[in-house]
Amino acid sequence: MKRTIDKKGGNGNIYFDNENNTATKYLRNTSSLEKIQRFRQELSVLKELNSDNIPNIVEVLDVNIDENDISKSYITMKNMMVLWKNFYQLPKAM
Repeated sequence: MKRTIDKKGGNGNIYFDNENNTATKYLRNTSSLEKIQRFRQELSVLKELNSDNIPNIVEVLDVNIDENDISKSYITMKNMMVLWKNFYQLPKAM
């Protein structure tokens, strides 16, 4: 069963898994090799920030980069929005 996209970004599509409190960003199959390099850079920055134990930086749980099938490239992260909404009890958007 194919899921619907929860959010669209400039470089990929994001799917939320509320049961596991995770978010997975997949590169779109229209992504170029240049966008794969930008994706790698994004992962590098996240890795550096995580190693410095900076609060409120998303935790990366899994990564896959497939240059032969770009649409299989993804990053799975802890879904901080679920935690923040529970903590701050944010009002729903109108």
